[in-house]
Amino acid sequence: MNTLQDIHVLFESRAAQTVMIYRTGVRRFAYSYADLARLSRQCAAWLKAQDIGKGDRVVIWSPNSPWWAVAFWGCVLRGAVVVPVDFMSGKGRAESIASHSGAKLILQSRYKLDPLERGNAANIEDIQYAIAQRATAPAAFRRSAFLRTSLTVVSGLWRRHGRCVDYTATLR
Repeated sequence: MNTLQDIHVLFESRAAQTVMIYRTGVRRFAYSYADLARLSRQCAAWLKAQDIGKGDRVVIWSPNSPWWAVAFWGCVLRGAVVVPVDFMSGKGRAESIASHSGAKLILQSRYKLDPLERGNAANIEDIQYAIAQRATAPAAFRRSAFLRTSLTVVSGLWRRHGRCVDYTATLR
């Protein structure tokens, strides 16, 4: 084993084992190695659609969560360089790190009160919706620029730039 990609290959051999448990208040979400492998491959496909490739830098400014791990392993599979920023860091520090690293994409938490407002920023919590949408949507919809923006799921609606779109009608 010489690279992190070599470690990712081992996930399949441990498919049934639990890799992480994420607790949110009273909820408990268990993820197996198979789940992490599948989600990270889907995230890598999403990153490819965002034109992230080998050597590109991706800032992750988020608290620990399954989506942090999925984004990390997705970047590894794409050959991208992960630039982690401590979630407790302020906006100025995160902006400085993103600028100095030459980040092509910023994955930040929607829970940050003062997020970075760059065109290449997305909410890390929305990766789960983007990759699920990518897997089930018609090809023309998957290729649309709609995926390049950060999506927020609210009561069965996607809110994008102040407009709401009924996703069930969009996916038909």
